[in-house]
Amino acid sequence: MLRLLLDPSRWMELHLALDNCWQDCALSDGNLRLQARRRDRQGDRDVNTLIGEVNQLHAHICQALADPTRILILYALYEHPRNVTEIAADCEIPQPTVSRHLKALRDRGLVVSTRKGNAVMYSLRDSRVIEALNIMRALLADLLSQNARLADEVDSSKPES
Repeated sequence: MLRLLLDPSRWMELHLALDNCWQDCALSDGNLRLQARRRDRQGDRDVNTLIGEVNQLHAHICQALADPTRILILYALYEHPRNVTEIAADCEIPQPTVSRHLKALRDRGLVVSTRKGNAVMYSLRDSRVIEALNIMRALLADLLSQNARLADEVDSSKPES
């Protein structure tokens, strides 16, 4: 069930695609201001608002999703709320590692915790994070497919020796 959502053989591809996304988020302040001024001239946004939104996006969302393990944990929590032990077992990740990643996700507002008896249950604060991840996965699949087609075209256009 969980493994169908995120195939481990594609984790590295997803991680690389997300790294590219985060690098795009981490443009230098000068580039951000230049892009913001261009947009402001077009009447799209106030410069300070755009810069603030990008900084918030990077600080809260991009950094939280920078580790593939955290993404896997988010997918596990999408199915239903779980405690640390359940997440560790389902994701095949050591419990201390899960706890550390849950703290990072909770600190950035993507996960909430509630006490249920002796157990602490974790759940997604907003399921739209999964929608966003699914869009990025679809984008990654399209990019990989396009790259494969281009590689096939290059291979087929080479003269055979």
